[in-house]
Amino acid sequence: QDPRLKPATGTTAARPPVEVRIPPATPPVFADAGAAPGRPLNLLQVVSSDREAARVLLTLRQGGFSVRHERVTNEEALQDALDRSNWDLVVAELRMPGWSGLDALRSVQTRQPDLPVIMVCGDSGSEAAIEALRCGARDCIQSSEMQSRLAFSVQQELDLLAGRKLQYQLREMPQQLAYRAEQVMAVLPVAIYQCDPDGRIRQYNRAAAELWGREPPLGHTRWNGAYHQFTADGLPLPARVRWPSACAAACRSMVPKP
Repeated sequence: QDPRLKPATGTTAARPPVEVRIPPATPPVFADAGAAPGRPLNLLQVVSSDREAARVLLTLRQGGFSVRHERVTNEEALQDALDRSNWDLVVAELRMPGWSGLDALRSVQTRQPDLPVIMVCGDSGSEAAIEALRCGARDCIQSSEMQSRLAFSVQQELDLLAGRKLQYQLREMPQQLAYRAEQVMAVLPVAIYQCDPDGRIRQYNRAAAELWGREPPLGHTRWNGAYHQFTADGLPLPARVRWPSACAAACRSMVPKP
């Protein structure tokens, strides 16, 4: 008999148990696979059935959107989805078993007031649709009109959202540029200062203060770091034109208006 086939003798140390931890399951987020490129849309659906969710997705894809989507069916799942991801828009059924689309609308408005919500209702829900619009829904589309109206309504809301973001960026841009200019000015090794048309200093950096040997108060006294200014004949310039900003302002005032 082959000695290699003989059973091993002696005792074998027992292996410690291996702990396997399985992460908690999270709701799947689906993205279009193999679809033609379109306008990206992160969509959160609050609908009661897979069939209705598929109908919404088909309508939006036919309308030119590349959809990344998730469906929730209760309040807890909705709040979790809102906290976990950034959504462009919410499509919600107005009436669902055991839950109301108006309740979902209020939850969205509480957590993300700028997130648009579009309601989908039955063909006989005119009073409920009016109530949804009063509560803050951006649109309420009857089920029979979904094919013709949903994609247009979503496109309109995304355009409005993009416009609001652009306005916010434009409002913040001057402050951001001024802050960056101050940062650059502070670290430059050359003396830089800024005066108003009356010669009152408005801003200067550390290099300017070291060059002057003093730190003049802002906006109170007239100050010019390059105060040794003379004419071509060697005579001192008059005090009223020793500040470059004052000279520039005077030159602008002399230019005739069209």
